[in-house]
Amino acid sequence: ARLEKARQFSSFSHRAQRLSASCVRSLYGTQLKGSISQFERYASCPFSYFIQYGLRAKERKILDLSAPDIGWLLHTMIDSFSKYVISHNDSFRDIDEAYCERVVDGLIAQMADRMFIKNLYSEKKLRLLLKRLKQLLLRSVWAICQHVRAGNFEPCAFEVSFDKNGDMPPVKIELPTGESITLVGRIDRIDAMTKGAELFVRIVDYKSGMKNFRLSDIYNRLSLQLAVYITAVWENGEALFQKEANPAGMFYFRLNDPVISTAGASEEQEARGELLKKYKMSGLVLDDRDIIEAMDRGADGFSKVIPVRLNKAGEVVHSSSSSATLEQFSRLKQFVKKAAGEIGREILSGRTDIYPAHDGKTSPCTYCPYHSICSFDEKADGYHKLKNSPDEEIWSMLAECDNDVTS
Repeated sequence: ARLEKARQFSSFSHRAQRLSASCVRSLYGTQLKGSISQFERYASCPFSYFIQYGLRAKERKILDLSAPDIGWLLHTMIDSFSKYVISHNDSFRDIDEAYCERVVDGLIAQMADRMFIKNLYSEKKLRLLLKRLKQLLLRSVWAICQHVRAGNFEPCAFEVSFDKNGDMPPVKIELPTGESITLVGRIDRIDAMTKGAELFVRIVDYKSGMKNFRLSDIYNRLSLQLAVYITAVWENGEALFQKEANPAGMFYFRLNDPVISTAGASEEQEARGELLKKYKMSGLVLDDRDIIEAMDRGADGFSKVIPVRLNKAGEVVHSSSSSATLEQFSRLKQFVKKAAGEIGREILSGRTDIYPAHDGKTSPCTYCPYHSICSFDEKADGYHKLKNSPDEEIWSMLAECDNDVTS
């Protein structure tokens, strides 16, 4: 019996069989619907997607407050703060710090009354947690207000859903096989500005963790979220704004409490300037001088708001900026729809490979809860290795993809 177990172990391989067509239909149906984060999960590891969204396996719940819970609380309270400002006919560019602190104090008090955790933690620990949350929120809303004051874009919509019965229709992709992919989601914030007769919008997605925009992540299908969000507003924004919306940019705003160096800062204003740099958004902006100035009218050299650098003549230094022309935004839109369609076809084909993607920096296995199921061994099995190419190369490859779609 021991020898037989040894034989079985020696012939074991970390391979997952392809699902049958009937099994795929029973799990997903023929009209696949999901958020873009689900599709990103599949791109990072097909087996992880299958376990989470196919079998719907879940970890045993523990009554605790973890990092994802803190992130959710921050998202919720930023959204509540934003809606409070709009509902009271106030403007982000006019409110002061006393206003922010008063509203944040009220929100935290409401949240503390409803939090289950007050029954688990001591009064002292809960007080420290709420103090920490208040500091995070105050700094974040302060930075948001500074970003709005810096330009002409005005926050106008929050927690915008694109779904069947949402604020906007979902993003639909028809497959050649007759099946369809429906992408749904919720956009944290949309800012808008009118230029002549045209409406321009920028997407802002709040992130509580370390998340920086990289064009190669889109090309590798690991981070399609921002591009799908701007696609949803670009294609279906008329349902929300009663007119066609043009892309001005898409950004991540990190909800954090950065540490700044005050060495050499002779005044409080200088320290605040250093703090604002830490809140610079990461993403992609339309390569249009008027749009860039409308996001940061006082930009001199490196912008403190968006990932752009201007020379003395006020022109964009492309080697130090993350910008794209309207044509490139259009290529990006076509690519993400094509990429989502390809991912959808792979899901519906029954592929469930234990083959996590690795871009040389991050591995999806680091925080994956399903390692005890797949028993993936990076040395024996090997990652699906991805290449991080420079932006210029990515744009060239996207142009080739665009030509393929057109032809």
